[in-house]
Amino acid sequence: MVRVAVLPRDFPKEFLSPEKLTETQEAIMYKALKGWKSPLVFSGVTFRPGLLISACKDDCTVEWLAKVIPTRTANHNRRRRNTPILLINMNKAMRSLRKTG
Repeated sequence: MVRVAVLPRDFPKEFLSPEKLTETQEAIMYKALKGWKSPLVFSGVTFRPGLLISACKDDCTVEWLAKVIPTRTANHNRRRRNTPILLINMNKAMRSLRKTG
């Protein structure tokens, strides 16, 4: 399982409000219904203050998420939000922190 954080590029100065967290989750699931070159498998989504953590079952799902997040829409009618979104692979980040610590 790969845990991926979805957050604004200027986090923590800027954060996702509870409404934006819900909109982001809904937009991800809406796009997931369209499919991908292989099955998309999520094992959960967690809301944290200002960010969303998605648990992806495999690297293909992480790849898909990285592809759709920069172009995400806030809702199903395709109205764009201006919040630049960043993905952080938390598994890789934690390994890097362990190496430097």
